[in-house]
Amino acid sequence: MILSSYLPEAGQTFAFDYVSIVFMVILLLSVITAAKKGFIAALIGMICYFGSYILASMFCQQLGAAVFNAGPGEIVYKAIFNWISSKGGIFNETITQANMAEKLAEAFTALGVPSFLSPTLGSLVQQLNIIPAGEDGIVLSIAISQTVSAYAFIAAAWLVICFGVQLVCSIILFALKKVIKKLKLKAADCALGGLIGLVSGAMTCVAVAYVFVLVLTCTTFVDFLKPMIAWDDPNTYTITKALCNAGADIAALFIA
Repeated sequence: MILSSYLPEAGQTFAFDYVSIVFMVILLLSVITAAKKGFIAALIGMICYFGSYILASMFCQQLGAAVFNAGPGEIVYKAIFNWISSKGGIFNETITQANMAEKLAEAFTALGVPSFLSPTLGSLVQQLNIIPAGEDGIVLSIAISQTVSAYAFIAAAWLVICFGVQLVCSIILFALKKVIKKLKLKAADCALGGLIGLVSGAMTCVAVAYVFVLVLTCTTFVDFLKPMIAWDDPNTYTITKALCNAGADIAALFIA
């Protein structure tokens, strides 16, 4: 991934988009906050902040699956299955690869899920490959119960890892506070802290931009923002669109 690939290309017209103001504010607040903390505190804070998210994203599936298979997963699955299957109707029908998208959309509508979320939830179900090998289909209530229970444990594992790493880092930072105060680097410490804040703010902007990409691609309720950031115009360059591209590329490295 080369930084220059996210700069304006020949023939592109730069256009200011108001969404980028949000990213500018994030960047400014990050620099100010880090400068007040100083270099060491800001550096440790940045490592903890992003390290926790990266580690959580890397290992949440393994931890979630391990806890699920240890016993609690079956309890959660049965509770969800009993609730969904009791509704009857479409939830007791068998779905196949051919009609899965259609049946899932109907099921989510029956559950009162907003229509703009149906495609995203449907893709989550399909990603788990829930139809057993050698089988033509699976009962819809079983498919949804397996998906919800599996992702619930993955999400819980993500939170445990994330907050666990941040807790450990907070303890380390607390222990180093007295040492940091004795250094008294003053202006140099603030300046270096601001530099760390700049890096941290830029990384935060890219992360927020990736979430923005997911919202734009998986839902329709923010479609009004697409013209503002020239989403579908390859001849126009906007800061928000460049950050979105960077966020998607970085996420792809971890997902791959």
